[in-house]
Amino acid sequence: MNMKTRITLILVVLGMALLAWLTGENRALKQLNTELREANAVVVDDYFDLQVEYERLFDECLSKK
Repeated sequence: MNMKTRITLILVVLGMALLAWLTGENRALKQLNTELREANAVVVDDYFDLQVEYERLFDECLSKK
């Protein structure tokens, strides 16, 4: 095998390894993104629930004066 063929073979193997690694990394990041979107939805729901509770308690405080 000549030097050019060896270098090409090494680059192909490294490229395939990089492709496999990046594919795994992409899947992990997609999973993390999904988890963060779900967590964000819970936080937004909690925020609106707290806002309604605050308004209820504020109205109750005003009505007791």
